[in-house]
Amino acid sequence: MINGLRMTGFLWTALLLAGCGGWGEARTTMDTRTYYGAFNMIKAEVENLGVQVNFDTYRGQDNPIEDQLGAAIHAFKTNEEVVGTPLEAEAQKLADQEQKIVELWESGASVEDIRAAAKEMQDMVDQIEPML
Repeated sequence: MINGLRMTGFLWTALLLAGCGGWGEARTTMDTRTYYGAFNMIKAEVENLGVQVNFDTYRGQDNPIEDQLGAAIHAFKTNEEVVGTPLEAEAQKLADQEQKIVELWESGASVEDIRAAAKEMQDMVDQIEPML
């Protein structure tokens, strides 16, 4: 009986500790103060961009780039664990692509051009992900 109570207590303690996070949380966070979080935010915003511009009613009337994307790219690029690594150059490419999409939208480029640029940005994100 006592051993059963001890085992139950141990299991509950283990479950509570496991529920407190920490195991794998760093890679799934959206906290842009970490480079994983900043990248996860970039990934989510680029997916949102792709959905927005590929929606059948999108006609180029709205700027497809959200402020959060630029902020996440900046946070990623300037993170101390990214500065001076190949990831910094990749982050700069993302920033340049973001600017390209904004310029396309401002110039009144076709929706197909904006979609192609968004697809190119998604491909860039997909190439960076294995580098983390």
